[in-house]
Amino acid sequence: MDIQKEIESAATRLIESGKIEKTIEAVLEETIKQGITQALKSYSDFGKQIEEAIKKAVNISNVDFPDYNKLVSTWVMDIANRSMIQVGKAQIEANLKEFFQPLEKDTWKASEIVEKFIKSIREDVPGDNGEITCIVETNENDSLTSLRKYWAIYLDEDRNIQKYKCKIQIHIKEDGVWRVMIDGEDSREMKFPSIYGFKDFIFKLYSTKAKIINDEHNISTEYGYED
Repeated sequence: MDIQKEIESAATRLIESGKIEKTIEAVLEETIKQGITQALKSYSDFGKQIEEAIKKAVNISNVDFPDYNKLVSTWVMDIANRSMIQVGKAQIEANLKEFFQPLEKDTWKASEIVEKFIKSIREDVPGDNGEITCIVETNENDSLTSLRKYWAIYLDEDRNIQKYKCKIQIHIKEDGVWRVMIDGEDSREMKFPSIYGFKDFIFKLYSTKAKIINDEHNISTEYGYED
């Protein structure tokens, strides 16, 4: 057996298989990592230079009190902003999704709107009873506007409230809701209102020009007494 030839043959096979290249790469990579680690350690010359540069960069011993407060405030605001982005993103997305969620239908009865209003009140004060203000005003006796078929619904959680003082006002024409008033704000001037629940529902009646059927005879203004 020619040992020299066997060694050369084995070496050739290793080279052709790529194992030697992988081994060399691994050793070189580890050597480089160790070299960088050692170079960056605090006791190395290069490490000491880095440490000194960091100290100069973050040194606050010569910063006066107002500047220090400003520095801390900047850090706090930066942390707060990052937290708001992380925590608030999901909530903002949920709010937007709710705001742009369409209504389940485009035609509503007046009695259904009143029922939703009473339900929202009872959710805030469960088990309570009372009576709301609900004024349905039509233009049947107004000869100047009767041809336009204009009418309105005025709602307030308290009873016996004058119509113009009601917190919810829905103004309707033949082609649908053309204006609503929510807590004194005109829907035509609202760009992106911060409203939820029943008030959001009312705004969507306006934004989708929902059609409203006047079934005033089916409206009940009292709640809780049947429980």
